[in-house]
Amino acid sequence: MAKAPRENRIPIMMSDDELKSIDDWRYQNRIATRSDAVRRLAQNALRIDDEIDQIYKQTRSLHETILTRTEVITDTLNPSGETDWQRLGKMALAFNSSLIQDIAKLTLAVNSITEQVHRLRSDGEFIDLSKAADEIKAKAKDRAKMLKMMFKAIDEGGHIDEEDDE
Repeated sequence: MAKAPRENRIPIMMSDDELKSIDDWRYQNRIATRSDAVRRLAQNALRIDDEIDQIYKQTRSLHETILTRTEVITDTLNPSGETDWQRLGKMALAFNSSLIQDIAKLTLAVNSITEQVHRLRSDGEFIDLSKAADEIKAKAKDRAKMLKMMFKAIDEGGHIDEEDDE
């Protein structure tokens, strides 16, 4: 595949510390040129920026799930010392189901962004690595869609309907 021409230059002023950090990263990841290192770092930043808000929301949701479910389960314990074990068991199942869903979503997001960043750090032509990172992102979206369908099927008693996945 032919490389796209690199016609655009960006004059940029950097401190010695910033330049040293880029060079250190470049050597650590065996990147041939400083400009390629800056290009890859920029792509990594864009990919992370694209996902970070969703990861934050998923982390908050996970944290809130843990806190609210723990409070509800604790409130179920009767002050007289008697516990409604059947109710507590149902609540624990609901808690585990929502917790597993939140953890699975968060894990998919973190894995996707990590795989993309690692791909851009690896040896090879930047254009090829960028396309490979885009493929990782697309596959992650497909996995997230499948996960959503699976959890919906579990909630509905085992029926998966691909047309109703949105």
